[in-house]
Amino acid sequence: MINAIVVGILGVLVGSFLNVVNLRFGQWKSIATTRSHCVHCKYELGFWDLVPIFSFLFLGGKCKYCKAYISWQYITVELTAGALALLIWYKLLPSSALEYAHAAFVIIFAYIMLLISIEDVKEMAVDDRLFIIGFIVAVLVAITGKLDVLAVALGIVFAALPLLVLVAGSKERWMGWGDVFIAVSIGIVLGFPASLVWLLGSFWIGAIIGLMLISAKIKTRKDPVPFVPILLISFIAAFYWGESIANWYLGRF
Repeated sequence: MINAIVVGILGVLVGSFLNVVNLRFGQWKSIATTRSHCVHCKYELGFWDLVPIFSFLFLGGKCKYCKAYISWQYITVELTAGALALLIWYKLLPSSALEYAHAAFVIIFAYIMLLISIEDVKEMAVDDRLFIIGFIVAVLVAITGKLDVLAVALGIVFAALPLLVLVAGSKERWMGWGDVFIAVSIGIVLGFPASLVWLLGSFWIGAIIGLMLISAKIKTRKDPVPFVPILLISFIAAFYWGESIANWYLGRF
């Protein structure tokens, strides 16, 4: 538990960095050499302005210098990154070097999903490089997790094939090819049968969130809804309970 909490705190710190990556994606020199600054007044921020979560709360969600409002993205991503790290670590509880590597790669994969989710919410479009990085990390997850080839192959089929049919059949009106690429990576990470639970969970969660947004009049039936955040939520649920849910369901027959 103590290790998981420490990992969660480190996850919050990484979440702060993920915000920087999101804001300056593709500008790696800028990330390494440019000081953090207010996006409104461009004032360079000091150490106490950059403490994850606490700086946002202490400043009341406003820049200390120009009083412009700070985007809720910052604290939301920091809290989410911390929660993802804590949940994944507590689920795996690694004890050997290989298990530590496996847990680290799963967390990194979840962070890539988080970055893709931010892009999907903000732009409804995602840089292809993130899909490629996610796929590479997913392969490393499978290797360090010692998943057998059949489980990975079935995981890819059950996760990606239904989405492939929907994308091709709708000519990308319902969802995009990016969702298929994500599904392939998730199929590799989860394997079978957890990948099937992830797929079904994604549609159920998406339907519930969609109905809530329509009921609250935030969206209409014709408005697109970012799907990647839903895929991330379902991924964590399937990572925790996927195999148990699948075994319970199949056991009823």
